[in-house]
Amino acid sequence: MPELVFFSGTMDCGKSTLALQIEHNRSARGLAGMIFTRDDRAGEGKLSSRLGLVTDAVEVEDGQDLYAYLVDHLSQGGRADYVIADEAQFLAPGQIDQLARVVDDLGLDVYAFGITTDFRTKLFPGSQRLIELADRVEVLQVEALCWCGARATHNARTIGGAMVVEGAQVVVDLANSPSFDDQAAMDFFQTAGKNLIEAEKAAGVQLHVALSVVGTEHLQDSGYFRAKLAQETLIKNAPIPYTLVRATQFMEFLRGIAQLATEGNTVRLSHAFIQPMAAEDVATAVVEAALAPPVNGTIEVGGPEKFHLDELVARVLEYDKDPRKVVTDPDARYSGVKLSENSLIPGKDAKLGSTKFDWWLEHVAPPKK
Repeated sequence: MPELVFFSGTMDCGKSTLALQIEHNRSARGLAGMIFTRDDRAGEGKLSSRLGLVTDAVEVEDGQDLYAYLVDHLSQGGRADYVIADEAQFLAPGQIDQLARVVDDLGLDVYAFGITTDFRTKLFPGSQRLIELADRVEVLQVEALCWCGARATHNARTIGGAMVVEGAQVVVDLANSPSFDDQAAMDFFQTAGKNLIEAEKAAGVQLHVALSVVGTEHLQDSGYFRAKLAQETLIKNAPIPYTLVRATQFMEFLRGIAQLATEGNTVRLSHAFIQPMAAEDVATAVVEAALAPPVNGTIEVGGPEKFHLDELVARVLEYDKDPRKVVTDPDARYSGVKLSENSLIPGKDAKLGSTKFDWWLEHVAPPKK
């Protein structure tokens, strides 16, 4: 009878090594396997062990139907006599259901490998579903050792040498490049993003909330916004549940926009619409996203009022008694991009902040020079 078997254990107990051994033994006898994995240490599409052994695998993506993938593979003349799923704790519960269906409908053995709990001793969703569905659950007998020298029984997080069972399960990502140069911004978001995701996986983080910018996909003539879109793509492709909060421009940035557009005593700006929001409202939106379940998608937020960019900046300069003159220029660039009328405006389903521009201008002090 085909089985769904879950091999579980702590980190360093040889789960991936056993998966590779099963693959070796069966392939040596002429059988062909389908190997799924998620975020292996050796990189995308690899199954590897800490002993240095490695083989090719199918990298599982968010929302991928593993049953449908196998059926398609077999329908096109491919062969699969058994299935191996490594890093199974990172699979969604629905994907575990699909592996169970592979056993029941296709008659294939499925061998799943993964750690059971995070450092808080909370079950990973994928592991929980495996425990519920597996025909057998096998605890690996290769003993990993605790730092105290005893047999390791749980995964742990340590701070200052002491084990903790509480900690960050939500990461709020407000990282921003210190440079707006094209390559520097891309390098920053790629490197920071990858490092953050690796740290989140190691810590068992359950939600990544990132702040981005409304209209990013329409501003791709700018190297900075190409880098922001690359950051969003990294987050979407990672195994961590996420919520992207795309905000319109902060009211606090209006003076900076004027400065970047200044030529002598003239400020050249587009007549495009802008719907700015107060930084306090942005912070509220991010906190609400961090306290809510992940949407695994994008939320747009904006200000309660819509203005023309040139006219709004002129009002700020007039309030500041700034002698610079704002000139409407249809060819003016915003971060290197020529704006269309609604490039910076959120969609109709955006959540709107409560702070109105006139109140903000009167009550929020400008930054000290």
